[in-house]
Amino acid sequence: MNIAILDDEFDTVRTLECYPQLAAHKVTIWRDHSKDTAVLAERLKDAEAIVMLRERTPIRADLIARLPKLKMLTLNGPYPHVDLDACTARGVVLCAGKRSEEHTSELQSQSTISYAVFCLKK
Repeated sequence: MNIAILDDEFDTVRTLECYPQLAAHKVTIWRDHSKDTAVLAERLKDAEAIVMLRERTPIRADLIARLPKLKMLTLNGPYPHVDLDACTARGVVLCAGKRSEEHTSELQSQSTISYAVFCLKK
């Protein structure tokens, strides 16, 4: 499966305990951020799963329409930036956990990756 991980600005994902669980998949990690739909569409065109480490990338209908291979979005926290109707219409599953102020950024990132691994096994 092609997995895109967004907004790993400090390049921490590769250091997480759960990262080796993604070894059987093609993983692309984006350290920089873009809100530009054309840029995101090009970057994510082959993604079957998108792991969002932050809530700042808008995943709207116009972007979802340009990602024909997309099957799953995963994040840890609220998702007002995700167009749920567009996801539903395209059959894209949103897997979201609840963010906690008690958890460190590393733990939240690890939880988000773990959601993706769990869903990929289903």
